[in-house]
Amino acid sequence: MLTISHVTRAFGSLQVLRGVSLTITDGEIVCLLGPSGCGKTTLLRTIAGLETADSGDIQVDRQSIRDVPIHERDFGLMFQDFALFPHMNVAQNILFGLRMRHMPKPQAQQRLHDVLELVGLKGFEQRDVAQLSGGERQRVALARSLAPSPRLLMLDEPLGSLDAALRERLVVELRDIIKRIGLTAIYVTHDQHEAFAIADRIAVMNAGQIEQVEAPPALYRQPKTPFVARFLGFQNIVPVTGRIDGKVQTPLGVFAIRPHPLIPSPPGGERNFSGAKRGEVSLLLHPDGLQLAAAGDGSRITGIVRELVFSGDTYRVEIQHDSGISLSFRVPSREMGEITVGETVYVSVAEDCIVPLVKR
Repeated sequence: MLTISHVTRAFGSLQVLRGVSLTITDGEIVCLLGPSGCGKTTLLRTIAGLETADSGDIQVDRQSIRDVPIHERDFGLMFQDFALFPHMNVAQNILFGLRMRHMPKPQAQQRLHDVLELVGLKGFEQRDVAQLSGGERQRVALARSLAPSPRLLMLDEPLGSLDAALRERLVVELRDIIKRIGLTAIYVTHDQHEAFAIADRIAVMNAGQIEQVEAPPALYRQPKTPFVARFLGFQNIVPVTGRIDGKVQTPLGVFAIRPHPLIPSPPGGERNFSGAKRGEVSLLLHPDGLQLAAAGDGSRITGIVRELVFSGDTYRVEIQHDSGISLSFRVPSREMGEITVGETVYVSVAEDCIVPLVKR
């Protein structure tokens, strides 16, 4: 439905988008995820026509829209501040865009009824928007974006101004509404939990480029670069120092890993990384695969407990290896026993949770 090809955008000497390419299929929700300044909002604004790409192309249904005016692109936009008109009630806010399109009044009134019912605000037509809660204003903004039946809905941090509990609930409802009407959507956020909850696929952006595009479960289990792993909150990244007998060497010891194209097994010794330079290859020891173990059961890593953080059903445990490398993982509270800070513990690592990472 949407094809973005090698799009660049600079503001003076600052290169904000560096050859971004991405395809989005009809009815798909794709999330642009990344830190502030990575280019995700600029990419969204470029797709909308609010910014002009310096090079590259954007196509909808295989037709370039680079020269198509904003109002003719038939896209819906929803922003963090909702941008509702404070002097208009709920119905007037939603009907505004329909009037701009000269939609006949009976058809516009039916559309108003439909979208209010869709977002759960039936009966709110005459409410003053200033008297609505944050969640209700968010629903009005969504209804206004949906009223013209856009072919693409774009949402830029739409839940950013809401509290955490409300965001957690509304992001699920938002996905349900978008899927119910079969709309194609691009959702921008810096919150990986929001991205996991709403997206069919997530495009992680860094410094104006897309580092990785995956479905949420695959992205969580198999990040491909150190940046993606760290942005998702995974800190257990260990440098690879070489390869011997089909296993990789690290400061924490030797690990057997599953076959990986960037860390192959053929002859050539520890320097054979199939194009990846030494120092660019590392391992993520995924915290889901780390657990406390007894001293004599084949544990791979020994460390000293440096921090224990209680969070109800789990403890976050941080240990430090003799090499100085720290590892963090969670342990169910019922399995903690009498472990204390300063104690030596043993940690096992599940083989399917050892993830190769390669620096871009």
